[in-house]
Amino acid sequence: MMLIAICLVILPQLLIAEENVGCQKKGAWCDKTLFHRCCEDLVCDLESPGKGKCVDCYPLEHGCISDEECCSKRCHVFACKPK
Repeated sequence: MMLIAICLVILPQLLIAEENVGCQKKGAWCDKTLFHRCCEDLVCDLESPGKGKCVDCYPLEHGCISDEECCSKRCHVFACKPK
């Protein structure tokens, strides 16, 4: 019963995420969650926990997880670095 309830809550959100339905445009508010994420290639630049705005990419020395988040396309030790 619990598995069915989880599927009914999570599955629709995953489908929405796949189609960029309800995603935030450049300059819009975001919080890096499935519910308030940035569209396509934009990244959420958090000013504080749960509060940020969608930008094209992160500048040098900004915290990052992947190369795609950085304007330089290089994330090393969790910070954007020059190529």
